[in-house]
Amino acid sequence: MSNVSLQSQNGFQGAVTIDATSSPAGVTAVCSPSVIHGGETSACTMTSSAAGSFDVTVSGTAGARVNHVTIHIQVIGRLSAQIGSPSSTFTGQSVDFLGSALGGQSPYNYSWQLGDQSTMTGDRVSHVYSSEGVYRVNLTIDDGSGQVALASKDLTVARSTPGVLTEAATGVEDVRATLHGDLRNLGEATTVIVGFLYGLDPTLSGATNWTSGPASRAGVYASLVTGLTPNTTYYFDAWATGHGFTTGGIMSFTTMASSMPSGTPGATVRVEGTLGTNGWYVSDVTVTLTASDSLPFVAWIHYVVDEGGWLNYTAPLTLHDGKHTLSYYAFDASSSPPERNQYLNVSVDTTPPVVSLEDPSPVVTSSFPVHWTGSDAGSGIAGYEIQVDGGAFQTVGIATSVTLDLADGVHTFTVRATDVAGNKETQTRSVSVDTNPFSPFGPLAGLPLFLLLLALAIAVTILLLRRRRKRKGTPAKR
Repeated sequence: MSNVSLQSQNGFQGAVTIDATSSPAGVTAVCSPSVIHGGETSACTMTSSAAGSFDVTVSGTAGARVNHVTIHIQVIGRLSAQIGSPSSTFTGQSVDFLGSALGGQSPYNYSWQLGDQSTMTGDRVSHVYSSEGVYRVNLTIDDGSGQVALASKDLTVARSTPGVLTEAATGVEDVRATLHGDLRNLGEATTVIVGFLYGLDPTLSGATNWTSGPASRAGVYASLVTGLTPNTTYYFDAWATGHGFTTGGIMSFTTMASSMPSGTPGATVRVEGTLGTNGWYVSDVTVTLTASDSLPFVAWIHYVVDEGGWLNYTAPLTLHDGKHTLSYYAFDASSSPPERNQYLNVSVDTTPPVVSLEDPSPVVTSSFPVHWTGSDAGSGIAGYEIQVDGGAFQTVGIATSVTLDLADGVHTFTVRATDVAGNKETQTRSVSVDTNPFSPFGPLAGLPLFLLLLALAIAVTILLLRRRRKRKGTPAKR
């Protein structure tokens, strides 16, 4: 607000009409009263919806005479605050926060409260959260004009999942290809399971799941897939599972067209064994190869297992524990070219995992920690479960310890380890829980009970001594 006074000079006489305009437009000035006389004052109220610099000219008109005064005003916009950050992140991963001030007047001061009792200053800050949860991030900005603005944003922090990328397939032939993945990190897990999904659907609906195996460090991994259809486009995606499941992105390849001419000998394969999980067999596997030929010639088969030498097939093969690649082809005695190499992947794990459960000591608290170790030299540990007093098994993932809350008494608990192939192994232990302070095996080793008995014995002794003294002090009757 500005006050305008009328002075008796410059020829002004009588009533003077007050008017106001701004340059540039944007400030509205209302003067009251709008007509004044000598010695009177008019108050001009100025408002603006836009920030900036303005010159407001107040004019006084009396008949043909006009005089004016120019007032320079600076309009400061209303201060507001904004937070720029992702809506989610992972524990142990640095997250950046960017504060923005809209309106107001410099200089600006930025104060952050990051939701985990951490505070920082500055328009750009970075922070690492150590625990999962939802954190409310608050930003306070004050400016040179004395205004204060607040902004808040919720940030979801999750446990870190593995990172994996899908890489291009190599060795693509008519019926086989090698799929590649790159495990970039293990997240929070110490061991993760990696593998591939592949199939004919671009979204991998109904895809085949192929497990490559466990991985305890980052790096590339690959799997040879066979039994593909010639001249066909396949889609595949690398995956990893640890503390969470993640995929690396869908890629594709097209198998070569079959060049097998009519009359070329062929071989078929039959695999017999007990199929576990994730494509692994949990028994020794018998592989039977059968040769055929459309021409009137006898066909034979050459084969090789893993890195061995080529052999003539004469009888079914038995494959024991391990990941095996069987290569084979059929040929005959004619001039027909031999069959193109065929390939078969067979993974066998007949050995249950090893689990070692620590022998418990009698405990005197209801909270009881259980620790164990496990290993599997074949397909790798997939997870653990625990059972208490014959109840249902509860999954604990790949953790090797758990804390149980138990009532007084004798309890039995069982830890069951399962490997990727589906083999299971259990270990059972019993523990006695005694939290009674009067029990000889309780937390005070029976001390309260001992003191109670001691007090009782002292009381009885004192009572007997008093009776004996009374008898001695009473004269004998005659």
